[in-house]
Amino acid sequence: MKTLCACLVLLSVLGVTASNAQFKDGVPATLPHTKQYDFKSTINGVSYRLWITAPATIDTRVSYPAMYILDGNELAGTAAYVSTKLAFDKEIKPAVVVVIGYPYDGLDKWLIERARDLTPFRNRPNPNDPGSLETNPTGGGRTFLKVIEEEIKPLVAGRFRIDQAQQSILGHSYGGLLVLYAMFHNPTAFSTYGISSPAICYDDGEVLAEEAGFTARARSGALDLRILVNSAGDEQYKGSDPKLLDLPDNKYGRMIDNASELADRLAGLSPKIHVTRTIFPGESHTSAVSSSLVRFLRFALGMN
Repeated sequence: MKTLCACLVLLSVLGVTASNAQFKDGVPATLPHTKQYDFKSTINGVSYRLWITAPATIDTRVSYPAMYILDGNELAGTAAYVSTKLAFDKEIKPAVVVVIGYPYDGLDKWLIERARDLTPFRNRPNPNDPGSLETNPTGGGRTFLKVIEEEIKPLVAGRFRIDQAQQSILGHSYGGLLVLYAMFHNPTAFSTYGISSPAICYDDGEVLAEEAGFTARARSGALDLRILVNSAGDEQYKGSDPKLLDLPDNKYGRMIDNASELADRLAGLSPKIHVTRTIFPGESHTSAVSSSLVRFLRFALGMN
């Protein structure tokens, strides 16, 4: 009897009772100030999930900045909590943060979907290295950008008052590649671009073919943009083995050098093209995703 009483006291201290089913089985987690929307695109037939984090208090008279973040299955939770906390601490402006992903939890399917949606070109086979061929469908990025412009943006604008002059987009790796392509191809779609660890070497650097047109528009003074280019300090091989130096993949390619050279070129185009370059020491290509998100929130939405 004494043992039973002691156990009940302990459970009481922990806030647990025998009938507390919530503690036993758990309940679905929620994200602060966030709603989830699932829809099937009429443009490409793909099902998407949006996690939209709104300002904690919405003033219906105010038009809010909108931020669009790719790879939502990886970043929805971080985006919701960090954007809410930074806004609470008045480090960023209240904004509508839209994270774009897919309506399932499994990473395997997500990797297939993102390989298609975040690559603007079909990957070309390399006859000298058959093992490098991608098995996933690629080249759906241009259509996915159309989904963002023609379906996702109107969905968001139908629920919130959006400041059309303050719209930003962030992508990492393949996402960084797609954001770079979007900026080159249709630079006025967003005012701020987050290009994180961009896979510039994809398809032999085909994305750079779009740079000349963007350069001409920027030098004419027609564009007024803010651009953040991020990299992970450990995502590029730093040794001297020529074979490893030539490998065009995330671990041993020129990911840092390619991004740095891009940032330098963009920064020299016009006083109205504002470029910030950031490298996260000690981070890998994968671990830098969260660092890039936090950095971009402050870059795009900072109070200063």
